[in-house]
Amino acid sequence: MNRKPTSIGRSGGNATPAVLPAELLPEVREMILTARERLARQVDSGLVTLY
Repeated sequence: MNRKPTSIGRSGGNATPAVLPAELLPEVREMILTARERLARQVDSGLVTLY
């Protein structure tokens, strides 16, 4: 099967960005910060295990 590679995240045409309601923004920000903290802890514990 010969398939052409497709680019992810690009759409042909005039795509408009998603707009979130203002009341959801703090919740989304909190989710992102929580995910960053969890990832940092996992990476840190992995590094400690290596040493």
